[in-house]
Amino acid sequence: LFGYPKDKLGADDAALVLRGCCDKIHEAGAVLCGGHTWVDTELWAGLAVTGAVHPEKAVTNAGARPGDALVLTKPLGGGIVTLAATQGKADASVLETVVRSMTALNRTASETMRRVGVHAATDVTGFSFLGHASIMARASGADFEIRSLSVPVFLEALDLAEKGVFLPLGKSNADSFEDRVRLDPSVPMAMTRVLFDPQTSGGLLISVENKKKDILLDKLHEQGVLAARVVGSVTREGGGKVSVV
Repeated sequence: LFGYPKDKLGADDAALVLRGCCDKIHEAGAVLCGGHTWVDTELWAGLAVTGAVHPEKAVTNAGARPGDALVLTKPLGGGIVTLAATQGKADASVLETVVRSMTALNRTASETMRRVGVHAATDVTGFSFLGHASIMARASGADFEIRSLSVPVFLEALDLAEKGVFLPLGKSNADSFEDRVRLDPSVPMAMTRVLFDPQTSGGLLISVENKKKDILLDKLHEQGVLAARVVGSVTREGGGKVSVV
Protein backbone atom coordinates (compact mmCIF):
# COMPACT_ATOMS: atom_id res chain seq x y z
CA LEU A 1 0.00 0.00 0.00
CA PHE A 2 3.04 2.31 -0.05
CA GLY A 3 2.29 5.28 -2.27
CA TYR A 4 -1.44 4.49 -2.35
CA PRO A 5 -3.60 7.62 -1.88
CA LYS A 6 -4.80 7.55 1.72
CA ASP A 7 -8.24 8.88 0.80
CA LYS A 8 -8.76 5.82 -1.42
CA LEU A 9 -7.94 3.18 1.19
CA GLY A 10 -10.96 1.16 2.22
CA ALA A 11 -12.21 -2.04 3.83
CA ASP A 12 -10.84 -4.20 1.02
CA ASP A 13 -7.35 -2.81 1.61
CA ALA A 14 -7.61 -3.44 5.34
CA ALA A 15 -8.67 -7.01 4.65
CA LEU A 16 -5.68 -7.42 2.33
CA VAL A 17 -3.31 -6.28 5.08
CA LEU A 18 -4.89 -8.62 7.62
CA ARG A 19 -4.66 -11.54 5.19
CA GLY A 20 -0.99 -10.75 4.67
CA CYS A 21 -0.42 -10.67 8.42
CA CYS A 22 -2.15 -14.03 8.86
CA ASP A 23 -0.18 -15.58 6.01
CA LYS A 24 3.12 -14.62 7.67
CA ILE A 25 1.92 -15.71 11.11
CA HIS A 26 1.06 -19.14 9.75
CA GLU A 27 4.34 -19.33 7.78
CA ALA A 28 6.16 -18.70 11.04
CA GLY A 29 4.27 -21.53 12.72
CA ALA A 30 2.40 -19.21 15.09
CA VAL A 31 -1.24 -18.36 15.72
CA LEU A 32 -3.12 -15.07 15.96
CA CYS A 33 -4.77 -14.65 19.35
CA GLY A 34 -6.81 -11.57 20.16
CA GLY A 35 -6.53 -8.05 18.89
CA HIS A 36 -8.36 -4.74 18.67
CA THR A 37 -9.24 -2.05 16.13
CA TRP A 38 -9.43 1.73 16.11
CA VAL A 39 -10.46 4.50 13.72
CA ASP A 40 -7.83 6.77 12.16
CA THR A 41 -7.24 8.75 8.99
CA GLU A 42 -4.54 6.29 7.91
CA LEU A 43 -4.39 2.51 7.65
CA TRP A 44 -2.27 0.89 10.38
CA ALA A 45 -1.51 -2.70 11.30
CA GLY A 46 0.82 -4.13 13.91
CA LEU A 47 1.54 -7.32 15.81
CA ALA A 48 3.02 -8.11 19.22
CA VAL A 49 4.80 -11.45 19.48
CA THR A 50 4.70 -13.59 22.61
CA GLY A 51 6.53 -16.89 22.95
CA ALA A 52 9.06 -18.97 24.83
CA VAL A 53 12.59 -20.09 24.04
CA HIS A 54 14.75 -22.79 25.58
CA PRO A 55 17.54 -20.97 27.50
CA GLU A 56 20.19 -23.25 26.02
CA LYS A 57 19.03 -22.52 22.46
CA ALA A 58 18.77 -18.73 22.75
CA VAL A 59 21.19 -16.57 20.74
CA THR A 60 21.51 -13.11 22.30
CA ASN A 61 23.15 -9.89 21.13
CA ALA A 62 25.73 -10.07 23.92
CA GLY A 63 28.15 -12.79 22.84
CA ALA A 64 30.25 -11.29 20.02
CA ARG A 65 33.95 -12.09 20.50
CA PRO A 66 37.14 -10.48 19.17
CA GLY A 67 38.12 -12.16 15.91
CA ASP A 68 34.53 -12.96 14.93
CA ALA A 69 33.23 -12.18 11.45
CA LEU A 70 30.04 -10.12 11.14
CA VAL A 71 27.46 -11.37 8.64
CA LEU A 72 24.38 -9.44 7.43
CA THR A 73 21.57 -11.40 5.77
CA LYS A 74 19.43 -8.75 4.01
CA PRO A 75 20.17 -5.59 2.00
CA LEU A 76 19.77 -2.16 3.58
CA GLY A 77 17.90 0.90 2.35
CA GLY A 78 14.31 -0.33 2.46
CA GLY A 79 13.13 2.68 4.46
CA ILE A 80 14.52 5.11 1.90
CA VAL A 81 12.92 3.24 -1.01
CA THR A 82 9.49 2.98 0.61
CA LEU A 83 9.59 6.68 1.52
CA ALA A 84 10.47 7.48 -2.08
CA ALA A 85 7.52 5.35 -3.22
CA THR A 86 5.11 7.45 -1.16
CA GLN A 87 6.56 10.52 -2.87
CA GLY A 88 6.26 9.02 -6.35
CA LYS A 89 10.05 8.84 -6.75
CA ALA A 90 10.54 5.05 -6.90
CA ASP A 91 9.57 2.70 -9.70
CA ALA A 92 7.12 -0.11 -8.96
CA SER A 93 9.77 -2.72 -9.81
CA VAL A 94 12.15 -1.19 -7.25
CA LEU A 95 9.48 -1.20 -4.57
CA GLU A 96 8.56 -4.81 -5.42
CA THR A 97 12.16 -5.91 -4.79
CA VAL A 98 12.22 -4.19 -1.42
CA VAL A 99 8.82 -5.54 -0.37
CA ARG A 100 9.89 -9.05 -1.35
CA SER A 101 12.85 -8.69 1.00
CA MET A 102 10.74 -7.23 3.81
CA THR A 103 8.16 -10.00 3.59
CA ALA A 104 10.79 -12.75 3.75
CA LEU A 105 10.93 -14.15 7.28
CA ASN A 106 14.24 -14.41 9.11
CA ARG A 107 13.28 -17.95 10.08
CA THR A 108 15.55 -19.66 7.54
CA ALA A 109 18.53 -17.48 8.45
CA SER A 110 17.90 -18.04 12.16
CA GLU A 111 17.60 -21.81 11.86
CA THR A 112 20.70 -21.97 9.67
CA MET A 113 22.88 -19.92 11.98
CA ARG A 114 21.83 -22.01 14.97
CA ARG A 115 22.77 -25.20 13.17
CA VAL A 116 26.19 -23.79 12.31
CA GLY A 117 26.70 -22.34 15.80
CA VAL A 118 27.25 -18.60 16.27
CA HIS A 119 28.22 -16.34 19.15
CA ALA A 120 25.62 -13.55 18.88
CA ALA A 121 22.94 -12.06 16.65
CA THR A 122 20.43 -9.25 16.43
CA ASP A 123 17.76 -8.24 13.97
CA VAL A 124 18.13 -4.95 12.11
CA THR A 125 14.97 -2.86 12.39
CA GLY A 126 14.03 0.70 13.35
CA PHE A 127 17.30 1.73 14.99
CA SER A 128 19.11 1.10 11.66
CA PHE A 129 22.06 -1.13 10.87
CA LEU A 130 24.59 1.04 12.71
CA GLY A 131 22.24 1.55 15.65
CA HIS A 132 21.69 -2.17 16.18
CA ALA A 133 25.38 -2.91 15.52
CA SER A 134 26.40 -0.47 18.23
CA ILE A 135 23.86 -1.92 20.67
CA MET A 136 25.22 -5.40 19.95
CA ALA A 137 28.81 -4.19 20.33
CA ARG A 138 28.10 -2.55 23.68
CA ALA A 139 26.18 -5.58 24.96
CA SER A 140 29.16 -7.76 23.99
CA GLY A 141 31.78 -5.43 25.47
CA ALA A 142 33.54 -5.29 22.09
CA ASP A 143 34.35 -2.94 19.22
CA PHE A 144 33.26 -3.58 15.62
CA GLU A 145 34.68 -2.57 12.26
CA ILE A 146 32.28 -2.37 9.31
CA ARG A 147 33.51 -2.37 5.71
CA SER A 148 30.97 -0.17 3.95
CA LEU A 149 31.74 -1.51 0.47
CA SER A 150 30.87 -5.03 1.68
CA VAL A 151 27.43 -4.13 3.04
CA PRO A 152 24.53 -5.39 0.85
CA VAL A 153 22.38 -2.44 -0.20
CA PHE A 154 19.45 -1.88 -2.52
CA LEU A 155 21.34 0.05 -5.21
CA GLU A 156 18.34 2.31 -5.81
CA ALA A 157 18.52 3.38 -2.15
CA LEU A 158 21.98 4.86 -2.65
CA ASP A 159 20.79 6.89 -5.64
CA LEU A 160 17.73 8.11 -3.75
CA ALA A 161 19.78 8.97 -0.66
CA GLU A 162 22.16 10.93 -2.88
CA LYS A 163 19.12 12.92 -4.05
CA GLY A 164 18.14 13.74 -0.46
CA VAL A 165 15.52 11.08 0.28
CA PHE A 166 16.04 10.32 3.98
CA LEU A 167 13.54 9.48 6.70
CA PRO A 168 13.44 11.79 9.75
CA LEU A 169 13.98 8.69 11.90
CA GLY A 170 17.20 8.09 9.99
CA LYS A 171 18.43 11.51 11.11
CA SER A 172 17.33 10.68 14.66
CA ASN A 173 19.31 7.43 14.49
CA ALA A 174 22.41 9.28 13.34
CA ASP A 175 22.05 11.77 16.20
CA SER A 176 21.34 9.08 18.79
CA PHE A 177 24.31 6.87 17.94
CA GLU A 178 26.89 9.44 16.83
CA ASP A 179 28.90 8.99 20.04
CA ARG A 180 29.24 5.25 19.37
CA VAL A 181 29.98 5.33 15.63
CA ARG A 182 33.11 6.58 13.86
CA LEU A 183 32.68 7.13 10.14
CA ASP A 184 35.78 7.34 7.98
CA PRO A 185 35.71 10.53 5.86
CA SER A 186 35.92 8.37 2.73
CA VAL A 187 32.43 6.89 3.35
CA PRO A 188 29.98 8.72 1.00
CA MET A 189 27.07 10.62 2.56
CA ALA A 190 24.58 8.45 0.64
CA MET A 191 26.05 5.30 2.19
CA THR A 192 25.99 6.91 5.64
CA ARG A 193 22.29 7.61 5.19
CA VAL A 194 21.63 4.01 4.19
CA LEU A 195 23.56 2.71 7.21
CA PHE A 196 21.36 4.82 9.51
CA ASP A 197 18.15 4.06 7.57
CA PRO A 198 15.40 2.50 9.75
CA GLN A 199 14.42 -0.91 8.39
CA THR A 200 11.09 -2.69 8.44
CA SER A 201 11.73 -6.43 8.74
CA GLY A 202 15.44 -6.11 8.10
CA GLY A 203 17.85 -9.01 8.21
CA LEU A 204 20.01 -10.52 10.92
CA LEU A 205 23.43 -9.25 11.96
CA ILE A 206 25.37 -12.33 13.08
CA SER A 207 28.68 -12.65 14.92
CA VAL A 208 30.31 -15.95 14.03
CA GLU A 209 33.72 -17.47 14.66
CA ASN A 210 35.95 -16.46 11.75
CA LYS A 211 36.74 -20.05 10.76
CA LYS A 212 33.00 -20.75 10.44
CA LYS A 213 32.09 -17.73 8.32
CA ASP A 214 32.41 -19.49 4.98
CA ILE A 215 30.40 -22.45 6.24
CA LEU A 216 27.68 -20.11 7.43
CA LEU A 217 27.60 -18.17 4.17
CA ASP A 218 27.50 -21.33 2.06
CA LYS A 219 24.61 -22.75 4.03
CA LEU A 220 22.70 -19.45 4.00
CA HIS A 221 23.10 -19.20 0.23
CA GLU A 222 22.06 -22.83 -0.20
CA GLN A 223 18.88 -22.07 1.76
CA GLY A 224 18.03 -19.08 -0.42
CA VAL A 225 19.39 -16.28 1.78
CA LEU A 226 21.31 -14.98 -1.20
CA ALA A 227 22.06 -11.46 0.05
CA ALA A 228 24.08 -12.68 3.05
CA ARG A 229 27.56 -11.13 3.18
CA VAL A 230 30.46 -10.72 5.58
CA VAL A 231 30.31 -7.00 6.37
CA GLY A 232 32.98 -6.60 9.03
CA SER A 233 34.60 -8.02 12.12
CA VAL A 234 34.77 -7.82 15.89
CA THR A 235 38.14 -6.16 16.40
CA ARG A 236 38.79 -6.11 20.14
CA GLU A 237 37.29 -5.96 23.59
CA GLY A 238 35.99 -2.44 24.15
CA GLY A 239 33.17 -0.14 25.01
CA GLY A 240 30.95 -0.84 22.04
CA LYS A 241 32.36 1.45 19.38
CA VAL A 242 31.63 0.83 15.70
CA SER A 243 34.09 2.05 13.07
CA VAL A 244 32.97 2.29 9.46
CA VAL A 245 35.62 2.31 6.74
